[in-house]
Amino acid sequence: MQINMSFKELTSTKRKILEILADKKESDVSELAALVGIKTSTVRKYASELEKLGLVTKIGNKVKITDKGLALFTETEKIEEERQQPREDVEAKPTREIVEPFYFVVQGQVVPLRVFSTKQLAAIVVYRIVSPEELSYVIKNGYLTAWVRTVLRDASLAEKLEGLRGLESPQLFDEAVKILREYVE
Repeated sequence: MQINMSFKELTSTKRKILEILADKKESDVSELAALVGIKTSTVRKYASELEKLGLVTKIGNKVKITDKGLALFTETEKIEEERQQPREDVEAKPTREIVEPFYFVVQGQVVPLRVFSTKQLAAIVVYRIVSPEELSYVIKNGYLTAWVRTVLRDASLAEKLEGLRGLESPQLFDEAVKILREYVE
């Protein structure tokens, strides 16, 4: 599929919406708003703009990524992976990367807790800073999995957390604790 634009030409918020949709394929406007941290009216506005570009389709209150949107995102990921591969002719220099935080969302309400890394996520789960219900909500609705996959770019951990979606709250929490403990050790 020929792409006539660059992912970088989009605003960071529109890129974030596409990243989430690339993971989830479709999402409710209110879910996108919670995940991105913006108002639902702003998501609707941006979704309309992305729809005009052919990157998403809107059906009622749902936004779905199109093949063109997915191709644009995938093409960008490939370019980014290639860019991050160390070149033999250039000395590697450490860089400090800014990571977008994850905000816990429960029943549409943002919990005032920001997470920036896998280690922080493990700490708040292991030490029960978030309740089993809060963790269950963000895992079952795919919020945490989307953040781990798109922001932390950790497909392995995202798949493990995704596998917990069918469990009930206490068991889901216990399994998440096991996964995260093993993951950071």
